[in-house]
Amino acid sequence: MLFVALAVPLALALLTGSTVAWWVVLALLPLTCAYLAVLFRTRRLMAEREINVAFFGGPDRVETGLEDVFTARYTQDVEELRAVSAGRY
Repeated sequence: MLFVALAVPLALALLTGSTVAWWVVLALLPLTCAYLAVLFRTRRLMAEREINVAFFGGPDRVETGLEDVFTARYTQDVEELRAVSAGRY
């Protein structure tokens, strides 16, 4: 919806050259960028939570970011690794 609200004044500004339409576009542009920033931040947090549940056992464990998942050194037993790879969590 926000992109449509940005596209309509942008199309009017490009087709007619209206100064008011350009000001509307300039007013909506920071709002659109802020919305995208919040959207991507939320998706990243949701992905981190999903990785925490999948690899570290849920919310009872210490929160770990995406960077920590791929840089951590694991010291797990061979039996535990076999159980995870066999689908038995």
